[in-house]
Amino acid sequence: SPSARHRLIALQLLVALIWGGTWIAGRLVAAEAAPMAAAAWRFALGTATLGMLLWRTEGRLPPLSWRETLRVIALGAVGIYAYNICFFYGLRQVQAGRGALVVALNPVAVSLGAWLVLGEPLSRRRLLGMTLALTGCLTVISHGHPLSLLQGEVGRGEAFILGCVLSWAV
Repeated sequence: SPSARHRLIALQLLVALIWGGTWIAGRLVAAEAAPMAAAAWRFALGTATLGMLLWRTEGRLPPLSWRETLRVIALGAVGIYAYNICFFYGLRQVQAGRGALVVALNPVAVSLGAWLVLGEPLSRRRLLGMTLALTGCLTVISHGHPLSLLQGEVGRGEAFILGCVLSWAV
């Protein structure tokens, strides 16, 4: 129905605004707070919010074995907390828009990880997308001179944002 379609489009726009706003807000927070503290607060608030939403929708937290609990903790530590540490340290040195463009490498890193670790096939279409994303990111990181990267000319801020990409893929 048209109403459901409009609602879906509005929700998609809201997600895009929140995602984009995160970079600007992160840049402001990074200028005022210690990156480790900001990452810890973001992790804690996100965990509490997701826990409440899960409790509200499911009525309980899912039962996890000891092994599953350790995996969840490890994934949270690497995929969320480490991401946020890199995010805030990176945003102390890189403009928000530049950081967001570097993080556009997330799908490339995830696809490569799935191929290397899980043996997932890489189609021509996926390889083309990865090549385009990588080319764009290298152009942004190198200020339009990708060959300068061969000389080690990557800033610390970009290196931290690449840490975001790595932790996301893990």
